[in-house]
Amino acid sequence: MHHKSNKNQTTFEQSILLMSDELKNSDLKANQIPDMNSEYFLIAEFALTFNGYEKFERVAEFANNNLAAYNLDRESLKKRTLTELRACLFYEQRRYRHMDEEPINGDREYINALLTGIFKRVQESKTE
Repeated sequence: MHHKSNKNQTTFEQSILLMSDELKNSDLKANQIPDMNSEYFLIAEFALTFNGYEKFERVAEFANNNLAAYNLDRESLKKRTLTELRACLFYEQRRYRHMDEEPINGDREYINALLTGIFKRVQESKTE
C-alpha cells in the first residue's frame, strides 16, 4: 500500500476537523488507501470517505460484531465485502473520534487489518 504521510498535519485534533467527500467503492483506487504505516489522521480521513450510517441501518452493531469475530478469528475479515470492511473502518473512526484518542496496539492492528482487506478487495476489483 502506498500513501505517504503529510507532515504538515500532525495532530489528531487537526485530523478530526477534516471531512472528506464520499468515495464510491467503484471509484476507489488502491493508491487512495492509506497503508498500515500511515499516520492515524490519514486513516481517519479515508474512513470518512464512506458513510456507514447511510449504508447500514445498524452500523454500530455490525461493526462491533465484526470486531468480536475478528478477536476470535483473525481470518474472519476474509469473508467480508469491501462495503462491510469500509463500514467497519468508518465505525472505528467514529469510535475513536468520540473517545478523542488514537487507536494503539491491538486496536491499531485491527484497523490495519481492515485497511489490508480494503486494499486487497480493490486490487481484486471486488467492489461490492
